This record gives sequence, structure tokens and C-alpha cells, in this order.
Amino acid sequence: MNAIAAAELNETATKGADDGPLMITSGGKPAYVLLSINDYKEMRRAEADAFLERMRMDEDFEVDFSPANKEPTVRAADFGEDE
Repeated sequence: MNAIAAAELNETATKGADDGPLMITSGGKPAYVLLSINDYKEMRRAEADAFLERMRMDEDFEVDFSPANKEPTVRAADFGEDE
């Protein structure tokens, strides 16, 4: 098992993440990504902006809506009591 002191991990990781996302591997395969808080906030802001842009619906387009049942159905309430 490999060991690394927390201080060394902190120094290595923060220097690496300052240059952009830092990929952490396990068994030679990507397992985690370490981001600076600024990169994380920017990623979240970009996701929120993209979502809001999709929801804004600024484009003019027609929506064909034809309800299946145009007349309301009225019936007596069933309270489960026998008459």
C-alpha cells in the first residue's frame, strides 16, 4: 500500500488543480477529478446558464395541443357505501 503525508498530498494536489482539473487514478484508471473551487463554481454556473437558456423559450414556435377529452366528465362521488 502506498502512503503519502497529508501535507504533501495537499501541496501536490493544489498545485496540480491550480492548472486545471486534476485527474486522480486508481489502478491506472480514472477514478476522481479534483477541481479548484473557482473551476467548480464556473462549471456549475455554466450548467445553470445552459439550463435557463433551454427553459427561456425565446424562439417562436407552434405547439399543437389537442386534449383527448374536450368535455369534462361529471359523475356522482363514490364513497364506498352501499345504498
